[in-house]
Amino acid sequence: MKKGLNQGFALPKGISHREEFEMTKKAGFEGIEFNITDPFTADELAEIKALSKEFGIPVLSLVSDLHWQYHLTSNDPADRKRAQEITKELVTQAKELGADSVLVVPGTVNENVTYVEAYNNALNALIELKPFLEEMKVNVGIENVWNKFLITAFEMRDFIDAVDCPYVGSYFDAGNVAINAFPEYWIEILGKRIKKVHIKDFRACDSGGVLSTFVDLGEGDIRWDRVMKALREVGYDDYITCEVAYHKICPQTSLDNMSRTLDEILAL
Repeated sequence: MKKGLNQGFALPKGISHREEFEMTKKAGFEGIEFNITDPFTADELAEIKALSKEFGIPVLSLVSDLHWQYHLTSNDPADRKRAQEITKELVTQAKELGADSVLVVPGTVNENVTYVEAYNNALNALIELKPFLEEMKVNVGIENVWNKFLITAFEMRDFIDAVDCPYVGSYFDAGNVAINAFPEYWIEILGKRIKKVHIKDFRACDSGGVLSTFVDLGEGDIRWDRVMKALREVGYDDYITCEVAYHKICPQTSLDNMSRTLDEILAL
């Protein structure tokens, strides 16, 4: 498996793309994932491609925070269409950068969108995207997040199978499931459907948790030896990407420590 880094969480805000690659390389990571809002400009794409080649650090995936604003689960057709367009933009730019995957948050269940509505809306939206994904040959990884949707491994498995597209799978986040499940059990159920993996640690409080109980790797409750065993048993051999916040006082040191801890996790 390879060590990946999520730029949006683990690197300081406001630095240049060159500095992002420099810090990632110095810490020993092997791939970088970019969080974006607006699509990269043509100049940015050219710059990132050149830096990726210069530093030997591939772009492994793209994520857009706009999927928290525009939802595939929405009852509003215009909202769903915009969410599909965002997915297409991510896929197109990922392919341009040589990345094989994008992360997609499908939306939420809320007071205005029932679970049945959310499921059917997201399912139909992804089915509509199948021809595009099959042409582009870029994976859409549906992430398990705190959105009251696809909250068990069986639901995520069955949803992916219902889309029935080889380029739609799971972007599995080990830390996100730890609030109400054991990550290793999800891995066993999702199996080959896992396209990419995010890791961060989580410390439960009174059988629950909040955002502040996501902690540095090794400081939470996740049983990393079992997670690694489960990933190997299902044949996963791709990036393990840290989605862990950097320390504001010493960002490079925290990045170096994160990388060393990930080395130890990968060796379990």
